[in-house]
Amino acid sequence: MKSIVIFLDFETNGRFGGRSVLSASAIQAEFLRSSFQRIATMTRYYFPIPGETCRQNKGEINAMTPPEIMRLRAGAKYSLYFREDKGFVDFCAGCRKFVAHNAYFERCHMPCKIGRYFCTMRRNTDIVKARWLGSRKKWKWPTLDETAAFYGVPILESKRHTSIYDTEVLMQIFIEMYRRRDEQVLNFLGLM
Repeated sequence: MKSIVIFLDFETNGRFGGRSVLSASAIQAEFLRSSFQRIATMTRYYFPIPGETCRQNKGEINAMTPPEIMRLRAGAKYSLYFREDKGFVDFCAGCRKFVAHNAYFERCHMPCKIGRYFCTMRRNTDIVKARWLGSRKKWKWPTLDETAAFYGVPILESKRHTSIYDTEVLMQIFIEMYRRRDEQVLNFLGLM
């Protein structure tokens, strides 16, 4: 049995700076019998939509300034803005299964309607017990780093919070969940 899965991560301008996608990464992988094989990888960088300012504080997660975005784009010919990038949509076209750490966040930024999502954050809330929220009587959502630590996936501090690195970590978490025979992962892959 074979199944194509896209692992996906966006880095955005944030709640206070705006909602523009500043970088987007996706890895297409094929699940065949008992292993994942990478098919293709895409990473792109975008400017905030006109009228939205970039976060400037380097202490903030993924704060990218326009000069940094320009450097990362390195003369790229694709759209300046994520919402206008048909190439990213084309990369995802035809796939029916998407994995993201916070799938609901990623899904609300996708410029097109796509297939099923698997959310490693929500799936692991009761497994990766990061912190009990007594006032809400539930566990807080585990971060990507907390989930990676639980599954033994190493994190390189110097690469954290870049869309491509987070996508790589996400894929390793999902593969480890598969190896541990997580029922929801097996069901998502059509193995149950």
